[in-house]
Amino acid sequence: MALMDCRLSDGDPPETLNELLDILIAHPDREKEITARIHERFEREKAILILDISGFTRITAEKGIVVFLSMIRRMWRACLPCIRKENGELVKIEGDNLFCLFDSVDEAVNAAGAILESLHEINAGIESRNHLLAAIGIGFGKILYIGNEDLFGCEVNLCSKLGEDLANPCEILLTESAQRQMSSAKIPLQIRTVIISGVNLTYYEYCFARQHAP
Repeated sequence: MALMDCRLSDGDPPETLNELLDILIAHPDREKEITARIHERFEREKAILILDISGFTRITAEKGIVVFLSMIRRMWRACLPCIRKENGELVKIEGDNLFCLFDSVDEAVNAAGAILESLHEINAGIESRNHLLAAIGIGFGKILYIGNEDLFGCEVNLCSKLGEDLANPCEILLTESAQRQMSSAKIPLQIRTVIISGVNLTYYEYCFARQHAP
């Protein structure tokens, strides 16, 4: 199935995202109308969790892509029960990243903590160079969710920056939007700021992750 060509269900009108974008390209004067139709059809408000597997370049160079693919498979098997327990959905695996959605930030944070716990147990007794380690970014906001296929949006982009570029192994970082959605009973977060891609970015570290930092 081609990217962005998913229908949400068999009974939905036969308009895929690509079809709507093609109409927009052909008829730029209808931008307002087509944009509204895209948002009406695909927009969801969700918590986003993006997990980056640490050490992709090193492990692939040392042991080859097949070994690393087996590590991705092990990571998937470790993560999926944690995601499902918090009513989350694994949307896709892209390279060494896992993209997941949850109804609430608390559920995403709980799943992230459970994932790190699970990996900590797996790594016990294994040589440190072979540990399964993850860096996790969590965001919250309105996204375009393309039926079990892909997701797009500002919070998705910020979440990717946190998980892939800023988080260290065994860290959970949250966007400002995600932080505002957390329950007050959660462990306090530590605020950080950074300039990345010319943008001042404020984000938060969920302190649970420090328990199992390598």
